[in-house]
Formats: sequence, C-alpha cells, structure tokens
Amino acid sequence: DAFEIAKNNDATIVGIYDIVKEADEKGLKTELMNIGGPIKVKNWEIRLVPATHSGNPIGFVLKKDKTIYHAGDTGLFMDMMLIGEYNIDVALLPIGGRYTMDIEQALEACKLLK
Repeated sequence: DAFEIAKNNDATIVGIYDIVKEADEKGLKTELMNIGGPIKVKNWEIRLVPATHSGNPIGFVLKKDKTIYHAGDTGLFMDMMLIGEYNIDVALLPIGGRYTMDIEQALEACKLLK
C-alpha cells in the first residue's frame, strides 16, 4: 500500500487530485500535479504523462541520473512515441492482456518508446 509505505519512510505522495486528496486526509506529505510540466521532489524531476484506461489514468516520467517511465495502468497508445522523447532508460509497462497490454503490445510499446 503506497500510503503505508509513504508513512513509514517519510515519502511524498505525488499525483493527481483524487490520490493527493486521500493522502492529505491521512496526514501524508503530498505534491499535487497534473499532466504537463515537471516538479522537483528530493532531486527527482517528476512529470505526469498520459495513459489510456478508464478513470483518470496517468503515467510518470522520473528523472535523476537515469530516466524511468512508469506507464501506469494503460494500454498501448501512440503518445508513447512522444514519451520516448524523454530518452527513457527503464520502462515499467503493465502486461496483463485483459485490462492492459499483452506481450505483443508491450513489445510494440518498447518500439514507440525507442
């Protein structure tokens, strides 16, 4: 549970309104953002990027020494080509096949991300 981990490690919850609101109610440190420009948290540059799924899906691009893309709960979508412009070193992709990408789509996502 992200909230429990954040509480035990004095970590900051970064996210969209729904997540940050709940974290605030639990007394956790938070940073509210939306898709767009970056913020800095403990020497990490953090950007929220689009994802494709129901609800308010987002992904994260995290940059410090390397650039990490956490796709979130998403399917394959063409904006991954734009996300690849951040020169991704590590991509964390959801591969489940029913509600997210299957293995073939994940391989295609890797091509779009470069």
